[in-house]
Amino acid sequence: MITSEIKWWGHKVVKTKASSHYGSLKLKSGKFNFDKTVFVDGEFVIDMRSLVVADLSGDDQVKLSNELKGTNFFEVKKFPTAKFHLKKLFLWRTASTILPS
Repeated sequence: MITSEIKWWGHKVVKTKASSHYGSLKLKSGKFNFDKTVFVDGEFVIDMRSLVVADLSGDDQVKLSNELKGTNFFEVKKFPTAKFHLKKLFLWRTASTILPS
């Protein structure tokens, strides 16, 4: 079984001194749809309950994880998944990098 992980990075710029954090989320499902060889669309479902803060540990990690999963950010209890829908792909700088639009 193949599993995928989404890496995230966030940067705080208001109220207090600037800081940043990073972590990951697990991909629940994903697919690309093609008409023969032409891309039609795609969709990815992210398991928001899997949100992990990777640059902290102990109480600080728990505090930030709970804050991000709470009502001020992603409200994970109400929205346990996030859906990312691709409508178009285009080449960006190199043939090996494809970015969604």
